[in-house]
Amino acid sequence: MKLVVLLLCICFSLAAKTFTVANYNLQNLFDLEKSGQEYVDYIPFTKAQWNQKNYHIKLHNLSKAIHDMQADIIAVQEIESLQALKDLQSSLKRFGSYYKFYTIATQKPTTVRNALLSKFPIIKQQEILVEPNDGIRSILDVTLNIEGHNLRIFVNHWKSKRGPESKRILYAKALQKVVKKLDKKEDYLIIGDLNSNYNELNTFKKNQRHNDTQGVTGINHFLHTTHGKTINSFAFFEKADHKYHYNLWMDLPYKQRWSYLFRGRNSTLDHIIIPKSLIDHHGIEYNQRSFKRFMPAYLVKGRKIFRWKFSHRGGFKHHVGEGYSDHLPIIATFSY
Repeated sequence: MKLVVLLLCICFSLAAKTFTVANYNLQNLFDLEKSGQEYVDYIPFTKAQWNQKNYHIKLHNLSKAIHDMQADIIAVQEIESLQALKDLQSSLKRFGSYYKFYTIATQKPTTVRNALLSKFPIIKQQEILVEPNDGIRSILDVTLNIEGHNLRIFVNHWKSKRGPESKRILYAKALQKVVKKLDKKEDYLIIGDLNSNYNELNTFKKNQRHNDTQGVTGINHFLHTTHGKTINSFAFFEKADHKYHYNLWMDLPYKQRWSYLFRGRNSTLDHIIIPKSLIDHHGIEYNQRSFKRFMPAYLVKGRKIFRWKFSHRGGFKHHVGEGYSDHLPIIATFSY
């Protein structure tokens, strides 16, 4: 009997703990301080009606979604400032979700930035400067302490598809340069809005406006989420070289692979991409098939994402005061 109890105690002590990581593009969360960097329609207290009322509604709505996700770590894109991040943190606290630790990219004067909220301590933060141009967002590089285990998170927001693929490759190259120098056992995540589909090498091929790189893509070729012309499956990834990454979208059935809709087309602009170190049975591990879109009924109306609403009648106006973001959050579970 004593042996059974001892074995049960040992098994309990060895049981893995879990935590969740999410990503959410907030669709332009601007504060109410005029900095001169705002988009015209987000200059506070103008005819566009980006005012205290609409700001608080948007903070409330985004906080509801983030609270309901119950993520321990959340990377966000399209947030204007440290003030906006602190306001979001305070709003979340009122919902009962307290993210004690937070950071935001500040080294370049861009209109919107990458940021991160965490329930785990931040032990290091820096930025990967993609290039000197002020309009090019930097990649936020954050290391967290997950109860004694380090996890490095690269928060990305690559150039939109208003620009060609060569613009997104700038980000992929800058990120790859850092990742190639990491120890093979270092646990990290590539996360964020890459403005690329998981199978970008196929979806952009015939688009002459985007394909200025002769078929080469940042997400697939530079981050090695493919081998040849094939997207890495988990079975391939398990046996592959350490240079390869696995895109968690591959955990889902094909018809569920979307977090953004452009003219009715499914798009996978938001990503969580993992290295081999997260499936090596050491330190932090990805819980296979835990990846999902967070899409409660209030975030999706029919086949449309319930984005932040505004009107173009008589000029751009935020007067509707409802909606969330034009992206769905994505979330995955990890253990240690």
